[in-house]
Amino acid sequence: MEPPVKQDIIEILSTVIEILSAGGDSSGVKELSNHTIHNASTYQDEDSIAIAVLIYALAKLLARGIGIQRIPLLIRKARDALQQGRDKVYRSSIKRALREIARKDAQFPMYIGEVITHAEIKKGEKLYEHGLSLAKAAELLGITQWELMQYAGKQEIEIPFAATDLRSRIQLAKRLFGAP
Repeated sequence: MEPPVKQDIIEILSTVIEILSAGGDSSGVKELSNHTIHNASTYQDEDSIAIAVLIYALAKLLARGIGIQRIPLLIRKARDALQQGRDKVYRSSIKRALREIARKDAQFPMYIGEVITHAEIKKGEKLYEHGLSLAKAAELLGITQWELMQYAGKQEIEIPFAATDLRSRIQLAKRLFGAP
């Protein structure tokens, strides 16, 4: 596992342990889920995707009031193993936590697809933000333009060279075209 991925997963697991210890606020876990989906789209490795699915599914369970008795213990065990460099024990604990969630929630297989789709859309939004056309970004990631438009339309995309007021735009145009 790459060091930045490992460190980020340790931080994510530590944060979710804190949230669960403080009563299991579903909105806090949902916010953390957005971060993990970003990581899954950035790193695109098995561990990041597994954590994204785990946190997303956990947020869904908490929001619906489904009990999660054994899951915090498994998450703590996974974090501790990862901190100690015991990757095999870490992965085993994550798999057990995912199986526990699947046992409690029949919608779990759907969550996997949702996380992967969200990660692909987020990646497409980044490509679009960096200048690729919406159609090309969607084509590269194998998603529809519609899926990408729905997401990109909700985001504030920063265009570094864009002028903010009309006077600045006019001055920029004059400079570009050599007009006085």
